[in-house]
Amino acid sequence: MLRFGESIRLTELDRELFARVAASEWDAPTSVGDYNRRLELATKMWSGGTSPGALLLAQMARDLMLDPADPADVLGNRPIGPTLSS
Repeated sequence: MLRFGESIRLTELDRELFARVAASEWDAPTSVGDYNRRLELATKMWSGGTSPGALLLAQMARDLMLDPADPADVLGNRPIGPTLSS
């Protein structure tokens, strides 16, 4: 993912991950706000499920959201999901 302020451009791998987690076939988002809004919708959609897979997708959608106040926050610069502390 490339980011400049509010604008983002997803790599092919990022687009595939986003489409699967967000269950979306729309064009890839081009702004942090749109990216986070669509992941928030996915979180709500998957949170209503009862299967472990649906709940995992809800957590993944939350974890993929970007910090709008941190222009350095992109997928390539941080781990996805919880990290183990030493």
